[in-house]
Amino acid sequence: MKKIWCIGLLLAAVQVRADDVKEETIVSEKHVMTVEADNLVGDVYNLWNVRVINSISLWKDPVFLEKIPKISKHIKYINSIRCLGGKTGGSDEWFQEVDNQGEIICDFSGFIDYVKAQKAAGYIPWIVLDNVPQKMSSQPFNKYGNTSPPDDFDLWFRYVQKFLTALVDEFGLEEVSSWRYRVGTEPDLFPGHWSGTKEEYFKHYDYTVAALESIIKDPWIGPGNMLMWNGSQKGQKGGRWGFDILKHCAEGTNYYTGKIGTKIDYYSQSVYAMSPHPFLYEENMQKVRAELAKYPSIKDIDCEIHEYGELNECLSRGEAVSNTEFFAGLYAHTVDVAYRYNVRRIYNWDQHMGTIYGVEQIVPGLFDPWMNVMDCLAVMEGGQRVNVLKDAQKQLKFGTIAAWKNDDLYLLVYSHHDNAKQASENNIALTLVGDRIARENRWSIDEQLLDQHNGVFIHQLYKDIEAAGIPAKETKFYLQRNIGARYGEENMEGVIEVITKNLKKYQEMGEMKSVKAAEKIDTVNGIIELNLDFHGSALRFIRLSPAE
Repeated sequence: MKKIWCIGLLLAAVQVRADDVKEETIVSEKHVMTVEADNLVGDVYNLWNVRVINSISLWKDPVFLEKIPKISKHIKYINSIRCLGGKTGGSDEWFQEVDNQGEIICDFSGFIDYVKAQKAAGYIPWIVLDNVPQKMSSQPFNKYGNTSPPDDFDLWFRYVQKFLTALVDEFGLEEVSSWRYRVGTEPDLFPGHWSGTKEEYFKHYDYTVAALESIIKDPWIGPGNMLMWNGSQKGQKGGRWGFDILKHCAEGTNYYTGKIGTKIDYYSQSVYAMSPHPFLYEENMQKVRAELAKYPSIKDIDCEIHEYGELNECLSRGEAVSNTEFFAGLYAHTVDVAYRYNVRRIYNWDQHMGTIYGVEQIVPGLFDPWMNVMDCLAVMEGGQRVNVLKDAQKQLKFGTIAAWKNDDLYLLVYSHHDNAKQASENNIALTLVGDRIARENRWSIDEQLLDQHNGVFIHQLYKDIEAAGIPAKETKFYLQRNIGARYGEENMEGVIEVITKNLKKYQEMGEMKSVKAAEKIDTVNGIIELNLDFHGSALRFIRLSPAE
């Protein structure tokens, strides 16, 4: 019996060890890519300079106004959500009533003050025309504010007209005409952002566009950001019908004019990863382009991302990843796909450690690692992208954004796994070909690296906080946009003290590591070959300049 018991222990130990090995298994791949340096495919256009603020009342908070320039980078435009009221709780309700003569009584002075604050801070406002005011729906449904359609679409039309007229009276027709507009938010997310039917949203869109066109001759307008295709475009209870708006705008009967078609200048989506599940943005864009190709009149409209992030983190149901190298790899991949499918915008939420909803707790100066990708893109902005060939994707997402700017060739090379907890390694053989490469015998190369150990400060920050006697809470919901969720609001004074004391250290840790500086590399047989290793989600930013 003792022998059997010992054998049982041995087998159990072997099983435990086997489980450990399974957990520690590394995804290891090798890939090849070729940069066709003479094959120009487009500009490095700026797709990153829009930030979303979905609580517009923050623009009257003096602490927010003081800190927003310090916790934002590369931002020119502010996209404001729920500009027309309909908020849960009744704040920012500009619509008051309809008087006995049928006139709409409104007071937009509060909203105008918000816009003035945005402009004073140096930003250009973009307007989301939602929600329907609570008083305009006999049965308002509230989740992210009122998501019910108006009872009277003619009243809604007049309300939007009055809103635009107030803006024109204050800021002038020329300026207001230069802003961008969107009709709602995620209307195919039922009932969170739209509890009406698909057809009611089409009517809502048509009436809103018509009201806008009655004030602005040629407004830049599009429907609310639709949910990303994620393996199926069929949703429950009437949701996920986003592609159908394209057919309505191209071929449908306009509910307001009675004619065929409705103005649409862009098609936007919400694009969220959800680790460890596959991130299907490229497959989504293939679907979007195929849908647009069905309708010649709108096939060339812009495609955009109006919400972007990691969904489990954003909904506080998963650990923070946007403050790690994972999100830097994810963002690099998303930008790569965006350029290849001519996606013109990727809107940003928070860029910085902390949340704007607890802005008084933010210590300015700690930008998230993925902002390094934006910094690299800003260097490349205005350059000419060149084509990149690569072998088949397996488990790892990988790619190169390559562009000439002046006489320098920039390469933003990345490797990424959709599971934030999956260890990986990727060896990429990158070959540069073309006459522009061959004509120089020698090049100077600079290279920077971002991975788990370089360009990421959060792991050290957590260690320092806990070394100061502030333990992490027993929860897996570590939302980086609210560090209080990890350490508790009651401990935030101590947390802020640790961050402030070590701020310079974290800033230095958050910089990409320089691994090559002005090193020389020779052209061999008219080409350059680079051998690049990646461990986990990582990226390398390379500049090649003709050697003197």
